[in-house]
Amino acid sequence: MDVVMISKEKVLAGLAYVFGKLPALTIWLVKKDESRVVGFHAMQAFLYSVFADLLVLVLLTVQLFFLPFLAGLTWLLTNLVADGFAPESPVIFLILSMLMVLVFMAGIALVGVVAFGVNIFNIVGAIIVFSGKDWRYPVLAAWAEKSITVRHRDHEE
Repeated sequence: MDVVMISKEKVLAGLAYVFGKLPALTIWLVKKDESRVVGFHAMQAFLYSVFADLLVLVLLTVQLFFLPFLAGLTWLLTNLVADGFAPESPVIFLILSMLMVLVFMAGIALVGVVAFGVNIFNIVGAIIVFSGKDWRYPVLAAWAEKSITVRHRDHEE
């Protein structure tokens, strides 16, 4: 693929990474036939943004299903531990409940850190593309390249 880009191509390709999946898809739909480079980067940015969103959604779903498990574990421990040590003592229930909340908050914070970390790659991609160099994700670049190749082959026929 030709890596030399004019200024407008650099900006459009970089913006596809910066603004996420819907602008990337829009840029791809508008520019896919005019510029292979912009089409490639817009498709790659779109695919990566979808991948990142799905990863965060999976992590949040796991966290959501983890909460009832954690609540059930807290109830079980409260009944078993509290009744064994100090029957009808609200202090043990309070401590276990606070631990449950802390574990859940740590899980949400971890999801936030992962979401931030995943999006850093798009910012790095944007910076590299704004500088006029090529940026490729390991697997997604092949998919993006395939969509551009098929698209241009269809137009040549």
